[in-house]
Amino acid sequence: MSMADRPQPATIDGIKALVLVRPNVRRTVVMLHGFGAGCDDLAPLAPYLDPRGAWNWVFPDGIVEVPIGPHASGRAWFPLRIAALEAAARGNGDPAGFAEMPLDGLDTAVDRIRSLTEQLRVAPADLVLGGFSQGAMVAVNAAARLAADVRGLLLLSGALVNGGELRAMLARHAAVPYFQSHGRADPVLAFAHAQRLHECLAAAGLQGELLAFGGGHDIPAEVVGAAARFLAVREH
Repeated sequence: MSMADRPQPATIDGIKALVLVRPNVRRTVVMLHGFGAGCDDLAPLAPYLDPRGAWNWVFPDGIVEVPIGPHASGRAWFPLRIAALEAAARGNGDPAGFAEMPLDGLDTAVDRIRSLTEQLRVAPADLVLGGFSQGAMVAVNAAARLAADVRGLLLLSGALVNGGELRAMLARHAAVPYFQSHGRADPVLAFAHAQRLHECLAAAGLQGELLAFGGGHDIPAEVVGAAARFLAVREH
């Protein structure tokens, strides 16, 4: 891959990002990383998700710094209630309750992503919003709050959060297609949470699929291939 085809460092609306902008390409994918990662986490997927170079790519850094180990930190979109998340993943909590619980910082993250997309000057009809894990939660909530429909949603290993408000907002975006994936053995976000998100999207009228795979909290080759096909359909 040449330097011209590699995402380059940039700052958009005060957010650090890796950005790949191609000549004469207006359609753009904004991909949000998961809790504790950074803008460089998903960027290596770009050539596999977009082998024809039909999309611009933006990989923003999370707006919250979080500890991930001794003397180490990562980025996140909002703080997590770790105890509630772990209980939900083990099946000891109520998936429905987790889906409806208020998440401190989610509104701030959604507002920052909406502002970032405005700074990109990309029409929603030319924009795919996506993410992994916590990034997928922010992506779907951000798309739901836009005035116009985005071109699509890529939701990898996410979960339904902010359920009551999200359902009402998605009802205005029934034309938005989506691709969703989740590992049946996910130890971080149990598969039941993916099912609740899928049910929410379908009930609002959105058209898409939930690809269940045999692994855990990751992005295997079969997901990359299916996501690439989802994007290829929306290139033109």
